[in-house]
Amino acid sequence: MLSCKYLTCSIVSIVVVLLLFSSSATLAADESNGGDPAGANRTFPRFGVGAQFIFPSGGISTRLRLNSSLGLEANAVLWSSPSFGIDGTASLRLLSYLTENDLVNFYLATGGAYNFGGVNPASLGHFTAVATGGVALNVLSERFRVNLEFGLQGRAINNFGMTFGSGFHYYF
Repeated sequence: MLSCKYLTCSIVSIVVVLLLFSSSATLAADESNGGDPAGANRTFPRFGVGAQFIFPSGGISTRLRLNSSLGLEANAVLWSSPSFGIDGTASLRLLSYLTENDLVNFYLATGGAYNFGGVNPASLGHFTAVATGGVALNVLSERFRVNLEFGLQGRAINNFGMTFGSGFHYYF
């Protein structure tokens, strides 16, 4: 039987390959369509700041849209508890946008997080791999997006489970 660690690594590897393949195919389509498959003249890169809430906590988030199909996201979550002191996580993810329009964007995200603190000493400093699918909605303006995500996570200590998150970003 396959271990959870092997299964997690396999799933994350497959998602990364699919993200890179779909991104290169989208870039080729962008070039053949004059650089903008959605038909609008968007400028890239676009930088966004906001918050990301990953159940059960949340923190600050930044996103960098490199082009119409690729982006990067960095998150930092810190919390404090009377029993364990300061805990948190820092994560970095690659975003692959499947659609690009004025109202809604569907995307896939994969990456990892570094967990630190004393809440779970067995996972202290361990890496968590994450693969999610998400949707970003234009709520108030073209620059403000709200997102919802659902996906898989796997920790180096053979934990494998589901993840749910939401957030908002304002793009400059």
